[in-house]
Amino acid sequence: LRYNGVLLLECAPIGNRISGTSSVMNLDGWNWEDATFKKDVGVHMNWPSRTRWKYDESQGSYKIIKNKNYDKIVNEFESFFDEASSYANSESAEINLKLDAMEAVFSGDKQLFIHAKSTKEIIESIRFAQNYDVKNIVLVSGTGTIDAASFLAENNITVVMQKVHSLPDNEDMEQDLPFRLAKILNDAGVMVSLSSSSLSSSRNLAFFAGTVVAYGVP
Repeated sequence: LRYNGVLLLECAPIGNRISGTSSVMNLDGWNWEDATFKKDVGVHMNWPSRTRWKYDESQGSYKIIKNKNYDKIVNEFESFFDEASSYANSESAEINLKLDAMEAVFSGDKQLFIHAKSTKEIIESIRFAQNYDVKNIVLVSGTGTIDAASFLAENNITVVMQKVHSLPDNEDMEQDLPFRLAKILNDAGVMVSLSSSSLSSSRNLAFFAGTVVAYGVP
């Protein structure tokens, strides 16, 4: 990645509902200690989708179905955040590593990275975090942000954009929306960064930047 001018990366865990903590790493160093630029900058949370695609064999096509577990997962988040908030305000001598990692999220010393897709899920997840007085929220998302741009600007939410070089999430969106999205968010007053979730496309970060500039980002 350094050959293409990428000097630092945020190494983030994936999977599960609370994935874990990410750190900023320098892409040069004798070992991981030398390469660590900033340790434990944020906790990553994966908000559930209200719907999902399912293949219908009788019709020979995919259809959208409701996620029956949505409310259950949200309730599990509530239980975890209640427990983590109580732990942060307690003086217990017993260390719980999972809850201990959340303490800096409530104080604002760590960012809470919320991974959410659709507009409704984006707003619900951010309001959820705000209800727990989380001060430093970052949204990791894609084209679902377009209808939430004013909400994100009003709440001072930074957006980590995914999939600049991709097709829109649904057929009702304009074909070049992923290319124009950074400009739309920027014009609305949202701070935007570009990202990649895979090694192969990380090499194209410079081209992602070139694309959004070509579509109007100053």
